[in-house]
Amino acid sequence: MKCYLHIGTEKTGTTTIQNFFDLNRIILLEKGYIYTKNAGRTNHTLLAVAAYNLHRRDEFTRLYGLDTNAELKLFQKNVIASLKDEIESIQIDYRNAKSIVFSSEHIQSRLTEIEEIERLKQILIHLGIVDICVAGRIAVI
Repeated sequence: MKCYLHIGTEKTGTTTIQNFFDLNRIILLEKGYIYTKNAGRTNHTLLAVAAYNLHRRDEFTRLYGLDTNAELKLFQKNVIASLKDEIESIQIDYRNAKSIVFSSEHIQSRLTEIEEIERLKQILIHLGIVDICVAGRIAVI
């Protein structure tokens, strides 16, 4: 599977792009592109949190009640498992779904340590992705 990873910086129209993807999820699927719900319905913030180092605490860890390393680790494991299940389920109904789009400006702004970026890469590989294209802006698919 190929991944288009949209990591546009905050306050540059990423919400508009994410809303477009959310509203056109079925059309994208029919064209072979998955835009998941389990990484976050519109903004895939959960994907970013799944790649956090265990010591990281911010408004997202507070929002999800992740006060301890153990809580964050379990949360990350559950997000990844949920994403894998969702992708596999979609591919049963949409066999042409060979690409996936993730969009979150928080990947760019929050994953600031090399270990977190490497963890994100390992998550994507675990999800069955073999080709990753990173973009700050996304052209019309």
